[in-house]
Order: sequence, then structure tokens, then C-alpha cells
Amino acid sequence: MKKSVSIALALLLAGCNASFQMGGAESPPPATGANQPTSAVAAAAPLTPRPRSFAARHPAIIRPGAGTGTASGTTATSSGSGVITANTPFGSGTATDAAWLGQLYWLSAGTTKLPDFNTLQPSALLYTNKLDVASQAYTEGFAGVDAKRNELFGIQYEGPVDVSTDGDYTLALVSDDGAKVWIDDTLVLENDGIHGAQRVEQKVHLVKATHLLKVAYFNGAGNSVALQLFVKPNGVAESPLGPKL
Repeated sequence: MKKSVSIALALLLAGCNASFQMGGAESPPPATGANQPTSAVAAAAPLTPRPRSFAARHPAIIRPGAGTGTASGTTATSSGSGVITANTPFGSGTATDAAWLGQLYWLSAGTTKLPDFNTLQPSALLYTNKLDVASQAYTEGFAGVDAKRNELFGIQYEGPVDVSTDGDYTLALVSDDGAKVWIDDTLVLENDGIHGAQRVEQKVHLVKATHLLKVAYFNGAGNSVALQLFVKPNGVAESPLGPKL
């Protein structure tokens, strides 16, 4: 009897020990809660830029005439730069109260992606109410600054977008070559690098407020250009984004 009990106890202990040793090789339980990978639905959710006090942060843009801006109806210049004397597809040298401000830069040969414009000296200022430069061979240059410059240039735009209704909006960016779009310092569209006219889209949720738009663009070697920024509210046809939405 004692011998049978001893054998049974030994078998039980051996089984427990085997289970313990095999435990390290077992697959971990499925991740739950915060450990789960982001689902496709979550990844497709609209970005939600958060507006801050626009006028306090960018008085020169919202009120031309202060700082780097100029009074409405005058010709825009920047420190140590030339003056744009004719309209271009990218904007003109004449400021308006509602216009977005663009700073024009010359880029070095071999540029293949957006530079840090904060490290460069602008060559001139441009003003525009929309970005709608369809794909084209650019030949006119920038009169008053360099009328023959049709490649190796960049422009960084900033300005207000007044949103009148909370909602989800689809933004679309077409560029040749690279471009990026920020709203309230949140990167919402990225289309950088050397390429032909290429389109990217992103849905964003915008609250009723004045938002800060920033668009950085560059054209590398060659005169093929494009820069278009569209918006599509729910149930409404797509159109170029402007200072009021």
C-alpha cells in the first residue's frame, strides 16, 4: 500500500515539474486593452488639430503691415530680398488682409527633399488666397527677383483658415516635387521627395475657430511643378482650400 502511494505521488510531482518546464515555451495570451495593435478603423480616424490663439502667435500674417507683413495693397518685401513685380501661379507681391503669406527661397543643386526653411534666407515674399497650381511646365519664373528661375526653389506659406462649422473635412494635396501641410502645428499631409504630380489625402476634424495653416513646398531640378490643396466637407464637392471654410 505504501509503495503504491509513493509511486502515485512521484508521478504527480513529475507531471507538475513537466508542466512548469514547458510553460516557457507556450505562446503568451492574446494582447488585450492597451496592448492591442491599433485597428484599421482607429488608424483611419480623422486627425484633430487643436487651435490656439492665432492672432497672438502670428500678428504679421493675420494683420499685414506688422512685422514681416506689409499693408494691404502694397508690394511685399522681406529683409534683404527682391520684390515680386508680377503675378505668378504661386502668388503675387501684393498683400491683402485675408491672404496667406509665402516666403520664397532659392535651393541648391541636388536638393531632393524639403529643407529646413528656418535655416535659409528668403529671397522674396508672396501672397495668395489659395494653392491651385495645376501640373505644368513652369516657364515664367519670378519677375522682379529672377524671371528665369523655374527650378530649385521652395516656398513656405502660412496663414489663417477660419472654420465656420465643426466637422470632418477631407484634405487633398497634389505636389510636384515635395510638399507638407500642417494645421495648428499638426502634420496632416506629407508628400515629400522628388516625384511627378502626386496626390495624398487625409481626413481631419476641425472645430469652429481660426486655425493656422502652414504649407512647405519645393521644386527640385527641372521645371515640372504642381501645388494644389483641396478641401472636401462631408456631402460637398471638393474645391481649393481658402482662408475661409
